[in-house]
Amino acid sequence: MKFTIKLLLIFSIITSCDNSSKNPDITIVDKSIDSIIDSEAKIEILVDSLLVSEGPLWDKLNNSLIFTDVAQNKIFKWNSADGANEYIKPSGYTGYSPAFKDGLSGANGAAFDGTGNLILCQHGDRRLVAIKNEKTESPNFITLVDNYEGKKFNSPNDLAINSSGDIYFTDPPYGFFDLATQTFNNKYKELDFNGVYKLSNKGELSLISKEVSIPNGIALSLDEKYIYVNNSDGESPVIMKFDLSNNSGELFFDGTELSKIYEGGFDGLKVHSSGNIFSTGPNGILIISPSGKLLGTINFGGGITNCNFDSNEEYLYVTAFSYVARIKLKTVNKQFAFDQNKPIIEVEASCGLCMFNMEGDECFLAIRHEGKSFPMGGTGIDDHGDAHSNDGFCNAIRKAEVQGELVNGIYLVNYFKLSGIITKG
Repeated sequence: MKFTIKLLLIFSIITSCDNSSKNPDITIVDKSIDSIIDSEAKIEILVDSLLVSEGPLWDKLNNSLIFTDVAQNKIFKWNSADGANEYIKPSGYTGYSPAFKDGLSGANGAAFDGTGNLILCQHGDRRLVAIKNEKTESPNFITLVDNYEGKKFNSPNDLAINSSGDIYFTDPPYGFFDLATQTFNNKYKELDFNGVYKLSNKGELSLISKEVSIPNGIALSLDEKYIYVNNSDGESPVIMKFDLSNNSGELFFDGTELSKIYEGGFDGLKVHSSGNIFSTGPNGILIISPSGKLLGTINFGGGITNCNFDSNEEYLYVTAFSYVARIKLKTVNKQFAFDQNKPIIEVEASCGLCMFNMEGDECFLAIRHEGKSFPMGGTGIDDHGDAHSNDGFCNAIRKAEVQGELVNGIYLVNYFKLSGIITKG
C-alpha cells in the first residue's frame, strides 16, 4: 500500500509539473538531473519510414549510429553527413533456424565486443552471433550460442557485455509474433519459458532467471554487479534488478500506475555514467536513479523501443518503431578538448573530503593516481550528478580517464570521462 501511494505521488508530480513556460519534451521531477538533462532540449527526428527500429549503437570509430529494423531484417547506419543507409542485410534471419520469415525476424539488440566486432541478437535465426563491423549484403555470421540444454532459444532480444567479455542477454518470444493476427504463434517454440542468460567469456551458458514473463531490455550497473531487466508484459510493467553474485532478483521499478495513463511499455534501457537508468517506458523515456527513484521523463508521447548514448553522452539516441530520434544532453565531457597528442591516464575519482581523507572545509572533486591524491580543476563535484546519491562521489570511488596537467598542486583537466564504480563507502 505504501509503495502504491508513493507511485501515485510520483505520477501526480509528473502530471502537475508546470511545463507551460518550459519544454513539453522534458519533465524534471528531481533537480538532481539538472547536471545531465538540458530542460530546453528538443526531440529531433533523424530517420523515418521504418517499421520496427531497434538496437541503437554508437560507432565511435565511424562517428555513426548503427540501428536495426527487426521487421525489415536489415541493419542501417546513420550519420549527419550521409543520413541513413542500409548497412548489413540480412541481419537476423538466414534460414539457420525454423522461424516465421515474414514476422519480426531481423536482428534486434546490438553491441560491440572487445575487438570491435558486432554482437547481434537474431530473432529469426534464434541465436547470438558475431560479425565484422562493415557493410555487407553477404554477412558471415559466427554463432556464439543458439540453444539452452539442447533446445533452441525463442528469439534473443537484447544484450549487455561486461568488461570481461561476458554477455548477458534476454530471450522473449517476439520472434514468434504474428504481425497479421497480432498474436504469438508458438509453433516453433521449444523452451517452455522466456529466459535471462549469461554467456561467459569462456563460452559457458548459464540461466539467470526464467521468472520474468517477457524479458526485454537489459543493462549492467556501473559496478557490473547487477543487471537491470525490463519486463515488456503489459500485465506486469516493471524493471527487475538481479544480483549477479547469486542471481537473486528484486523489483527495481514498478510502472503499473504510469502504464494506466500513458502509452508505451518497458523495452530497451541503458545506464548513464552518472549511474542513472534511461529506460523506455510509459510516454517515452524514464530517467531513474540507482535507488529506483523517478527523476524525470523525456516525453515522446507513446511507445518507443530502445535508446543509447553516443561515446561522450552528448546525445541520447532513441528508436521508436517507425523512426529514429535523438535529444541533446548536458555533458561535461564535451566541454573538454581531447588532445590526441597527450596520453590518457586512468585514475580514481571521488570526493577528496569524504573518500580520499584530504583536508578541506567542504566537498570537492579529486583524483588519485599511483597512491597520490590531488584536487581537480576544470570540472566540479556537482557536474556529474548528485554527489550524495548512492553512487555519487561522496559515497563511491569511480574509475575515470583524464588528460590534463598538475598546476600548483591542482590537477587541471582538459578531458575527463567517468566509467565504473570501484568501491562504495
